[in-house]
Amino acid sequence: MDAQNVKQFYFISDRCVACGRCALLCPESCINIGVPYEIDQNKCVLCGTCFNVCHKSAVEKREE
Repeated sequence: MDAQNVKQFYFISDRCVACGRCALLCPESCINIGVPYEIDQNKCVLCGTCFNVCHKSAVEKREE
């Protein structure tokens, strides 16, 4: 797979305990409340804030 064609994104796994920290700190307000929370991929700018603030390691960086 060509590196230029790889799409990266953040995903919230079932380790999410719905504490709300990621949603509160997301600069783009792209995290929807639920169990688990969900990232709106159309709004996410891949800043990594959610990944960095999750104390349960529920946010994963993925590629497709």
